[in-house]
Amino acid sequence: MVTRLVLFFSSLLYQIGLSFDRWRKSKNAVRLPRPVISIGNITVGGTGKTPLLIRLAEDLKKYNVKPVVLSRGYRGPFRISSRPQIILGSDVPMEEGLNDEAFLVAERLVDVPVGVGVNRGKVGQMLIDSVPLDLFILDDGFQHWLLRRDWDIVCIDTTNPWGGGALLPKGRLREKITSLRRANVVVLTRCELSSADNVKELISKIQGVNPKALILRTQFVSYLINSKDHKLMPENFLHGKKVVVLSSVGNPSSFELAVMKMGGSLFSIRFPDHHPYQDSDGDRVRSIVEKEKAIVVTTEKDWMKLKRGRWMETNPQMAFYILKINIKFMESDENLWIRSLQPFLRR
Repeated sequence: MVTRLVLFFSSLLYQIGLSFDRWRKSKNAVRLPRPVISIGNITVGGTGKTPLLIRLAEDLKKYNVKPVVLSRGYRGPFRISSRPQIILGSDVPMEEGLNDEAFLVAERLVDVPVGVGVNRGKVGQMLIDSVPLDLFILDDGFQHWLLRRDWDIVCIDTTNPWGGGALLPKGRLREKITSLRRANVVVLTRCELSSADNVKELISKIQGVNPKALILRTQFVSYLINSKDHKLMPENFLHGKKVVVLSSVGNPSSFELAVMKMGGSLFSIRFPDHHPYQDSDGDRVRSIVEKEKAIVVTTEKDWMKLKRGRWMETNPQMAFYILKINIKFMESDENLWIRSLQPFLRR
C-alpha cells in the first residue's frame, strides 16, 4: 500500500515536472532552416525507433534526399557538454559518452552523418555549415522541446503499448496517451508478435485519441550474422545448439523471443538498458559458454559496446553472433509509408 502511494505521488510529480519542462523549453525552441522529421515514442524501453530511423534514412536516400541524424549522448561528456560531435560511417570515434544507438546508426548508414550533442539545435546548425544536407532526422525527438519539428513519427510496441498505463516511475509512460494528438504518423511495431484482434483494438484506441494520424503496421525481420566475418548465417543455424542470449536493451523479451524462434536452447543473461559492460560480466558469460559448450547471440546495439571494449581481447575463443533487425511495413502500409513522406521527397 505504501509503495503504491509513493509511486502514485512520484508519477504525479513527474507529470508536473514534465509539463513545466515543456513550457520552459518550448518558449526558446529553435527552427532549423531545413525540414526536421522526429522519430520518438511515449514509453521507455525498446519500441523499434532505431530500426525505423534506419529505414527512414534509407528510403529518403532512394529519392536522392540527403538526410542527417541528430542524436544525443546518454552518459559521459556528451550528456552535459555543449561540444557537439559528428560521426560518419566507419569513422566512429572510440569515445565514451556516445550512446549505443548513435554508433549503430553511424555504422548501418555509412554515408549519413550523425550529429551528437545535448543541444541538438546547435548540432544541426553545425551540420548545415559542415556537410551537404536536405533534411534532419531527430532521434528520440517526441519529448525534445528545444527544437521545432515538421513531422512527428511515434513508435508503439504492440506487445506493450502503454507501459502499464501509468507515468514514470509507476509505469513506463513518458507522457500521457493523449500526447499522441501531436503525432502525424503512428508506427505499430512487432505486429508479428500480437494477434490481429489486439492490433485492431490498438488502432481503434489511437484513432480515438488522434483521428487524423496515419497509423501503420510493421513487423521485424531478424537475421543472424557472424561477428568475425559478418557472413549471413543460415536460418536453421541455431537448431540443436546451446545459446547464451546476451542483452542490455529496453525490451529483452522480444530479442530473446526472436532468437528462440530460430531454434536452440537458450540461457538468458540480461543487463539494464545502456549497461556498460565490465570484465566481470565477461567472466559470467564465459563460465556458461565453457560449461554448456554454447555460443553467444547478442543484439546489434550491444555489439557496438562489446567490440569497443576489452571483451574480444580477453575472450577470443567465444563465438559471437549478432541478431540484426530490419523493419518491414505490412501489406498496403508500405505504399502509405512512402506517400506520407512525399512532402519531403525530391520530384
